[in-house]
Order: sequence, then C-alpha cells, then structure tokens
Amino acid sequence: MSDQSREDKTRRLTAQIFEKWHDAAPDTDLIRFCAEWDPENEVVFRSVNWGFFSSDQPRYLDHKTREMIVSGLLAFRASPGTYTHVLKAVRLGASVNQMLEVFEIATIPGGGPTRTFGMKAVRKVVAHYRR
Repeated sequence: MSDQSREDKTRRLTAQIFEKWHDAAPDTDLIRFCAEWDPENEVVFRSVNWGFFSSDQPRYLDHKTREMIVSGLLAFRASPGTYTHVLKAVRLGASVNQMLEVFEIATIPGGGPTRTFGMKAVRKVVAHYRR
C-alpha cells in the first residue's frame, strides 16, 4: 500500500468498506472520514473486527447465529448497524421469522424500544429484497 497515493488508498479502502456495509448505516460519512483521515489504520481496524465474522475463521457458533446475536445486541443499543447485521444474517440464511424472534427475545432485557428498533431493521431488509 505504500507505493499508492493517499487518494488511491482512500478510494480503494472506501470501495472495500462500502461493498460490505451496503451503505446500510446512516453514519457512513463518519466511516468515510476515518478512511480518508488514516487509511492504514482503517485497514487494520477492519481486519481485526471483521475477522470475527469472516467465514475463514469458524468458531463454535456458525456465522448466521453470530450475526443474529449481534443484531439483538445492536438493537438494544439502538445502533444503526442493526440493519447491516440483520442483512448479513439473512444473507447467511436466517429467515425473517428467525430475525423477528431475535428481537422478541431481546425485548426481555431491552424492553419495547429494542423490539421496535429491531423490527424496523427487519422491515428495511425485507424492503431491500423487494426492490
């Protein structure tokens, strides 16, 4: 990466990030800012955090289950990333009913707002596939 210009690094990195993020989160400007500010750091950050979800590192839970768990946790936090992880879970084979159940279960510790936030993410994923 050292022989590339900063603009080339940034272009390549943001293309790589948004290919995975699908412009799902409303805070994509923040992601773009971080990639433009320090592309090398963003590459390291993405490899460390996304490594947990990569299919080349199987663990005890399958990747669909991991994404479902993360979706419930993010809904509890009212995070815009909820949609991204619901989308990933569905792409890995989770049904809409399974995702709805995740948010019904997350309602027990998180209350109604958790369920509402999760259901909105599921609805957005369903709309994404109806396009």
